[in-house]
Parts: sequence; structure tokens; C-alpha cells
Amino acid sequence: MERGKKERRMKVLTFRVAIIMMMVCLGNHANATLITDFSEQDWAASGDKALTYDRSTGLEWLDLSYTQGKSILETEAQSFFGDFRWATAAEVNNIFDTVIVGSGTRFSYLAEHYALALRFNGLFASQGQGIIRESLSGRGNSRGSVYADSVNLRAIVSDMQWDRQWGVTTRVSNVGAWLVRDHIKVPEPSTLAIFALGMIGLASRRFKKQS
Repeated sequence: MERGKKERRMKVLTFRVAIIMMMVCLGNHANATLITDFSEQDWAASGDKALTYDRSTGLEWLDLSYTQGKSILETEAQSFFGDFRWATAAEVNNIFDTVIVGSGTRFSYLAEHYALALRFNGLFASQGQGIIRESLSGRGNSRGSVYADSVNLRAIVSDMQWDRQWGVTTRVSNVGAWLVRDHIKVPEPSTLAIFALGMIGLASRRFKKQS
């Protein structure tokens, strides 16, 4: 009798551990984006690497080079625009945090942040200057950028600041558009999730045998 109780307690404990592991695994996907979450993917042609996929959010970002020098109306008139949408300020700030975590304009002289800024700009095929179609304080459209200053070896992150020179029809040669779309492919489950599901399956099988 006592042995049977111990076995049941062990089964319940195993089941609970598996559930906790699954919750931890799922919770990891809600964490902030890291630079290592980014990967380049092809878009219009093989080898163009025009998309930057963020596995933490499931969003694909179009390289800024495809919309640089175009006004907001010109960007929205592009044939690919229906496939993409304007990113929100929160989404852009989230990817900016991969360089320097914070809010507003911030900069750092740390070599690690400078390296992250270089990596960021390489992924998005520019110096990270883009516009969003979102009004702040009712004043107009906003833009934000990541800049790696090679002279002073520092990283500069400029959050969504309103730009008086930017309008619906105004062009700025080195500024593109922060455009995103949902990732087409379904991410594969992590090893931890597979292990947790396996544990649940084993536990349920043992419960059935006992019953």
C-alpha cells in the first residue's frame, strides 16, 4: 500500500515538473529580442537576404534599403506594401533594445555596444534610419535609428523622435521605412518543449496502466 502511494506521488511530481518546464519554455518566447534572435533570409531573389527574421516575435523586417529615399505615400504605393505593414513604435524600440536597452536617445562608448550597432546595421542594410507611420503627441510621423560612430567608437540609439523635415510626401535620401510582416514559416518547437511533451506522454501512459 505504502509503495503504491509513493509511486503515485512520483507520477504526480513528474507530471508537475513537465508542466513547469513547458511553461518556462513558452515564457522564453516572450522575452525581449536579442541580436542573436535575428537571422537574414531571402525575399525577392535567391541570395538577396532582404529580410531580417526575429524569432522572438515572429516578425520579418524588410531591409531599409528597399524604401530609402521614398516618401510615406511612395512607400505605400509599392507593390509589396500590401504584404508588409508599418511597424509600431513599440516594435521598433524592441529591436533597438538589442543594441542598448533603454528609452529615448541613448549612446554608449562600450565596445560591445558598438559591435552590436554594427551588427544591427548590417542586418538591416543601412545605418538603421527608418520612419514609422505613427503620430506622437499628435505632431506628425516619427523615425528612429541606430548609428555606429566610427570616429568616437560609440553606439547611438535614437528612439522614435518626431522629425519636422519628414512628411507624407517629403523624401529624405538616407531614411527608409520600418516595415514588418508575420513570418510565413511556423517556428519549430524547442528541444525543451519536446522533452516536456515526452514527459507528459510517459506520465499519462503510466497513469492509464495503473487504472
